[in-house]
Amino acid sequence: MTGDGAAASCYILERQFSTQLDWTTFFVYNRRDHIRLLLTELFFDAEDSDRVESTRGDHVDDHETSDLWVIEGGRLSGHVDLRPLIDVPDVFDPENDEGRIDWSAFDAAVPADLRGPLLGRGEELRLPAVDQDFAAATSDLPTLYPGRRLGYGMNLWMNGELSDEPAAYFTDPDPS
Repeated sequence: MTGDGAAASCYILERQFSTQLDWTTFFVYNRRDHIRLLLTELFFDAEDSDRVESTRGDHVDDHETSDLWVIEGGRLSGHVDLRPLIDVPDVFDPENDEGRIDWSAFDAAVPADLRGPLLGRGEELRLPAVDQDFAAATSDLPTLYPGRRLGYGMNLWMNGELSDEPAAYFTDPDPS
């Protein structure tokens, strides 16, 4: 762990929503398996089937983006648009689930290990070149930085405010 988030490495799962209210969730973790667990819960295994139905509905109706940013040493080193890897039926039926995530494509596109010190619990991520790194990206990260920083774990960006509110709604894949 870095101790202060400087030059840290992590994965950021960014999901932007354009519905009645625009908002973004950021899931910031240091292991690829954490992201796999999150995606599985979001699209298949949440305890609340209404939440799965809502997640899938946003995906099917193109109301959300699902981008995975790979950060190494505080700089963007990779990006994966996850939408093409997620295949869910137009209508959610919890009794007959035919959806899937293409884990082979996910594993091929997302590095299993990150270079450099990993961002850890209680740390905030520094992105010193966010404007340069994300110039061509559709991301809310340049809107946040440098005035605000994402913390390790789950973050919600809505109405110009950043909070860790999603922690109450989702199972933390790294509860340590």
